[in-house]
Amino acid sequence: MRLLCCSCLMFCLLALQAEMPVDWQKQVIYFVILDRFYNGDPSNDIQLNPTDNPAYTFHGGDLAGLIQKLPYLKDLGITTIWLSPIFDNRDTSFEGKYAYHGYWVKDFNAVEEHLGTLSLFQELGQKAKANGINLVLDMVINHMDYDTPFLQQHPEYFHDTPSIVNWDDPTQLLNYRLHGLPDLAQERPEVAQYLMNVSKYWIEAGSLQGFRMDAVKHVPETFWSWYNQELQKAYPNFFLLGEHFEGDPKRCAVIWRNGKFSSLFDFPLYYVLHRVIAEEGTAEELGTLFEEDKSYANPNYLATFLDNHDRDRFFTTVKGDVAKFKLGLAMLFSVRGIPTLYYGTEIAMSGRDESHSGCGPENRQDMQFDPKSEVAQNCLAYTKALIQLRCNSEALTQGVQMHLFQHRAAYSFARISPNEIALVVLNNHRESQRLVIPLAFLSKQIPAIQVQDPLHQVTGQIQKGYLVSELPAKTCAIFLIKASEKDQYKTLIAQYQIARQTPQLIPVTFEVEIPQLNGQVALIGGHSIIGNWNPSQAYGPMQQTCKTTYSITIPMPQGSIMPYKYIQNFQTPGKDIIWELGMTNRYVQVPWEGTITIHEVWNKY
Repeated sequence: MRLLCCSCLMFCLLALQAEMPVDWQKQVIYFVILDRFYNGDPSNDIQLNPTDNPAYTFHGGDLAGLIQKLPYLKDLGITTIWLSPIFDNRDTSFEGKYAYHGYWVKDFNAVEEHLGTLSLFQELGQKAKANGINLVLDMVINHMDYDTPFLQQHPEYFHDTPSIVNWDDPTQLLNYRLHGLPDLAQERPEVAQYLMNVSKYWIEAGSLQGFRMDAVKHVPETFWSWYNQELQKAYPNFFLLGEHFEGDPKRCAVIWRNGKFSSLFDFPLYYVLHRVIAEEGTAEELGTLFEEDKSYANPNYLATFLDNHDRDRFFTTVKGDVAKFKLGLAMLFSVRGIPTLYYGTEIAMSGRDESHSGCGPENRQDMQFDPKSEVAQNCLAYTKALIQLRCNSEALTQGVQMHLFQHRAAYSFARISPNEIALVVLNNHRESQRLVIPLAFLSKQIPAIQVQDPLHQVTGQIQKGYLVSELPAKTCAIFLIKASEKDQYKTLIAQYQIARQTPQLIPVTFEVEIPQLNGQVALIGGHSIIGNWNPSQAYGPMQQTCKTTYSITIPMPQGSIMPYKYIQNFQTPGKDIIWELGMTNRYVQVPWEGTITIHEVWNKY
């Protein structure tokens, strides 16, 4: 009897666990282009001819292959698969290109024959769930195939428009054809309901936990708001991840909020990481980017990434520099957000995207499951270690992110959760650096201790409110500090969030030496306080304090980071504004308390 009760209890616990809602901020997403992943069933290798225009033909990957490789993904530490579209696509080539990618949908109600069958798709959903892996399907809402029979059956479901020519014209973006593909008219109620019915069918058929929504900026916000809310009513906690190709965090925040998405891809971070790591630009860009996190309801739900099927492989972007590549991976798995890996990134696959390669999308080559190169094996081991570190860390999965320190070749931040603090320090310099990081809000919470990064065997010393560490060149160290009692840092998080929402103003004095003055001097930058880069709204004029020095004190929000520079001929009629530094910016880190004076010299270039 006791054995039976224990068995029943265990069954109930397992059933409860299976039905528990997914905590999406704890996930690691892995994007698979099915045709390029693994061929598990040669019997569906129709029109398989990888030697004839190989970048644009079918290569044989299928649902059976993905099912067979679930153990690989589980061992890697993946918790969610984002799957390329599995709908029936066009049968013939279009201008020498086949629909191996899945985005030229002929029939939304059938599975593409190259990929398998409906029963295999259902089996994938069941076996992924059994392995603790969620399934997110790529959903195409904007368009269908060039020659879909649906266009002849229901011409009223589509816009009768040409292809997009002006990519800055909102009307063309929403109503014209994307690269010639027939554009669905989502504003029509019958079209909206058709797409809703299709979506619900595949959710049920595949036991899906989410959709990745393609081409968000080409579909009206009003449709997204209705569609996303309807799906979330029917399927609570269903994950709706939008692909909004936009580098401005403020614009991303608007579409996220208005469109009622669960998440958006973090394109702004993608661009900044590439400039900082690949191009060795100033790491101070990270601070100004994360300053914009206040625009989002919860930036922990942004989907972060280094590369994808539309962009160059990150290993190509860093020109094969393993140290830079690992820096990108370390940042991906330590910053706020849901890390998203493109298949093969874990083994440092390379390749240009279609727009740059000149011979088709090199970034969509076949997955390699047994790489022989030392670089691939090294990067695979490093990726697995990072995933394990993140998944076992409350701070790295759920923690609030706090800026600590930045200069041109270094950046540091903290992730704070109730029971753990992660201190992350990026040395982007080509040489080792001794970094002294002020802990600000954290200084009274962390005792004087030595900390160690488990991946690089780097140590740090916390003393007198600072973290001091000697970091090797091109290294990102992650120091984890466990609380000594339950929810020890909960009050700290609340205090920090209040300070971010209603910051006190700190007096910041700027002094600049200008040997040859042309007109009144002012300070301008990327914040409303200093003009949002509009010269007529700049803060000034600065006052002359000695022969060649000009000064001004500006109240600025505590803990904020702003790009800025100086201008001359401010409010000088008949004269053009003279800007310093060209395309380069200065950056101010406003302290949490006290005052600060910054003394600089005008730099024409």
